[in-house]
Amino acid sequence: MALPTVAGTLQVPTPAFVRKLRRRSDWGEPSDEQAQRVKNAVDKLFRAQAEPDISVYLVNTDEDLRRVALGLNAGRDSLKEAVPFVAFLPAELQALTIQATQTPGDLPCAHANRLHHDIIATDDQLAQLCETAMKSGRVAGNCSQGMMKDVIAEATKENCRTVTKEGSCQVATCA
Repeated sequence: MALPTVAGTLQVPTPAFVRKLRRRSDWGEPSDEQAQRVKNAVDKLFRAQAEPDISVYLVNTDEDLRRVALGLNAGRDSLKEAVPFVAFLPAELQALTIQATQTPGDLPCAHANRLHHDIIATDDQLAQLCETAMKSGRVAGNCSQGMMKDVIAEATKENCRTVTKEGSCQVATCA
């Protein structure tokens, strides 16, 4: 079984804030020109939405990452779709005075919703955040379709409501 892990998939220590990408290429490649890569990442990761609040999830465990990925896929065509993420460390946000405020999420998973935070930041703060992460070698992590199949299998065994869509969730951390 190849369940996604924070260390393996995101290649960062916990805790970490994760932001879902539309696609992994939104993060760019290390060989890209740095200034343009940062600008593109800010535009695609954070400014492709009308709302000023930017949704992120604070993951502390591998289970947190799995629940967030599954919850995000619940609104998509298939629970098996790959879920690309980029991670930011709390210290990176703090260094730029970007405050993350815990707010209720709107995923079908109560566990994932408790991990939801909103951040509000200027374009300059976001550019510095991306540049710091890129300079440290941060990758766009990917919960692949294969991983998501394993996440679904595990969630099915646990009677996770995100998968079963019936009754109350039987996962202890969702209660």
